[in-house]
Amino acid sequence: MTTLTRMALHDLVWTKRIEDVAEDLGTPAGTITAICRKNHIPIPPPRYWRMVANGSPAKRRALPTSGFRRDQLVQVGSRMKPVFNKKPAVDF
Repeated sequence: MTTLTRMALHDLVWTKRIEDVAEDLGTPAGTITAICRKNHIPIPPPRYWRMVANGSPAKRRALPTSGFRRDQLVQVGSRMKPVFNKKPAVDF
């Protein structure tokens, strides 16, 4: 599991394609997209990378701070299953 700040994840998704970020972090692209949405991190629209490839000026959306801090930590990667303590058997 990788821990990043919101700002670091925002920088990653706006400098690389989501698929490349997902490969670097070892998680599916859909998971990266879901994490970004959950943490209010804007992701580039599909046409963004075509604009960059064509040399057109592409605008990067700013990271919103309403409700979340820029340095708030975000965990990316596989989740661990919760471990539940079993209740001890009671003999009467």
